[in-house]
Parts: sequence; structure tokens; C-alpha cells
Amino acid sequence: MPAKQNPPPDVAAGLRFEPKDHSYWIGERRVMGVSALLDACELKPAFYGDASGAMKLGTEVHKLTELMDHGEDKGYDFSPKAEEYRAGWVAFRRAFPFTIVECEQPRYDVTYDFAGTPDRIVVWHKVRTVVEIKTG
Repeated sequence: MPAKQNPPPDVAAGLRFEPKDHSYWIGERRVMGVSALLDACELKPAFYGDASGAMKLGTEVHKLTELMDHGEDKGYDFSPKAEEYRAGWVAFRRAFPFTIVECEQPRYDVTYDFAGTPDRIVVWHKVRTVVEIKTG
């Protein structure tokens, strides 16, 4: 029996993402996100030093790579630390020439009732898969 498919993000029962607190909602009901799920399972990595700095860098690198994928990364002022990831992303894309299907689109799983935002859903060698960008 084939695995149950996710509905497209725009049809996923009115899924709404709130970037202020990184929460997911369907109507007035808060849906558990991947980060909360990992926290509940005690699977989140420990941050050494300033966690807010690590999160800020991750957000900035995600934005940089997203803009690069759209060819729109010129004219933005990224931190020197984020810029260190530019060459790596170019090399990764060259080594793995996948086709991007979705980029940073919130998704909801109706079977397990949780939500998340994959960095990229791609097709590589005719296989649909997920690419996650990590900075730490």
C-alpha cells in the first residue's frame, strides 16, 4: 500500500505559519511543529554559547540560499558569517544537480497531525526528496 501523500501546503486545511514564534495553526488550533516534536522527544541539539546568535545565522543562511536558488541574491547585505556559506551552497548545488519543487513552504501531515517547513523539496535522479540546510 503506498504511503499517504501530504496535501499541497495551500490546501492543507487552512495551515497558517506564524514566523514571530515559529508556530503553526489550523484555524484557532495550534498544531505541533517539527521543532516542538523534537523538543518533546529530547532530540534537539545543545547550543554552545548564544543560541539566539545560532538561530539568527541559520535564518540568514536560509534566506541567502533561497535567494541564490531564485537568482536574486545580489544587492543584499548578508553578514560575513552568512557569506561563508555561499561557496558551499554553490558547490553543493553543482555536486547534486537537483530540481527544486518547493522552497520553504509550510506543510501539514494529516496522518500524524504535525507541521513543518522543509527547506527544499527537490527531485534528484527522478526521486522526490527533502534537502535540509544546517549551519551548526
